[in-house]
Amino acid sequence: QERDWKYRLLHRATYLLYSTPGLAARMATTKWPMSDRLIRTMYHNSEVLGRSPLKFSSPEAQPPSATLGGDPGLSEAVGLSMKNANSATVHFTSVLFYHFYHQERSPCACRTRSWCLPQWTRHVTNHSVDIWLAARDEQKTLFRMDSSGCMRNLGRGLAQHHFADVFDVMFVFEINALMHPQCRVAPARRIMLYPTFELSQAQISNFEELGVSVLPDDALLKPPNPALRSLLEQAVAERRARSPHRPKDRLLLYPADVRPMKGQADFLRALLNERGQPVSPVQRLRGLTIVLAGGCDGNATYCEEVVGLTQRVNGEGVINIVVADQLKDEELAQLYAASLGVVIYSRVDCNPRAVYEGLVADTPFFVTDKTRLPPLVQHLGSVVPFDPLRLPEQLA
Repeated sequence: QERDWKYRLLHRATYLLYSTPGLAARMATTKWPMSDRLIRTMYHNSEVLGRSPLKFSSPEAQPPSATLGGDPGLSEAVGLSMKNANSATVHFTSVLFYHFYHQERSPCACRTRSWCLPQWTRHVTNHSVDIWLAARDEQKTLFRMDSSGCMRNLGRGLAQHHFADVFDVMFVFEINALMHPQCRVAPARRIMLYPTFELSQAQISNFEELGVSVLPDDALLKPPNPALRSLLEQAVAERRARSPHRPKDRLLLYPADVRPMKGQADFLRALLNERGQPVSPVQRLRGLTIVLAGGCDGNATYCEEVVGLTQRVNGEGVINIVVADQLKDEELAQLYAASLGVVIYSRVDCNPRAVYEGLVADTPFFVTDKTRLPPLVQHLGSVVPFDPLRLPEQLA
């Protein structure tokens, strides 16, 4: 019963059960049957020890009152709710968004570059839907939406509490989060998963048999939040007002955090003319500036590699690479409006929102097939196989 070893075994069992179609049915008939219900029960027996139950109606679970001074995003939240109220009919009255991004400094209006689903769930329904959010920190801090549509910090998290009431729906962001002990014991009548991972159709069916509905990464569009959309439209309008007939700059924007899956190193390495070819496809890109706009995502070794490759590409004097680090939304909007295109040369990706930000600014995209964009938008840019050897020719 040593907790760490127990959790490792349960995590492994969960992984095998969900990733292997048909395993649950086979295991149910063996001498030592294993089931998802048994795994969740074993997690529950440990997770409730030393943790307080939290009921929806308990005083400590009620959203606190707004602080003095209010939130400038309150009018936006109320306005969107009034405009879109009851435009969608849902068959649930309580929902937990688990492992979602949330900017606490903007409790009312969505300002995250990720999902705005909790806010839009309220906007298109009404205040009768009870909306909760478990954040991405280690404490799994809990937020609950108040009657005005603002997410309020309850000052409690799933590291100290467990739910005593059952949610109608739990929406889990990322497949790894589904295997968190806190997620495994969260009581919900239905679980939905946005995996940010490519699952086969057989695996998706297996998840469904185990009670988890999968929303594939490429099954929907991902527009930017209202504030960023406004900035993008404003940047485009201002540029056209200054110079109505001015073409786009000879500039490409690579908007992504610097990490291996986003492919910056593969992209830069492919632009090097290491063979010294007198006639190289790279020469057709002469004079092009490419801005890498994204902060280092914790992998210092990879970030140093990207900086080194940038210096080597610039040293050849054909293409100019600018490492811009993390930019303010206003600066990013100006770059989207000025750029010929958005580049995302991902090794692995899940329908990146940057593509849609570019489309708002009338800027097409150049992405790999690993980005898994919905078929509905693929004709609005260029989708190429992930093949660094062919990149210069594809890009040119």
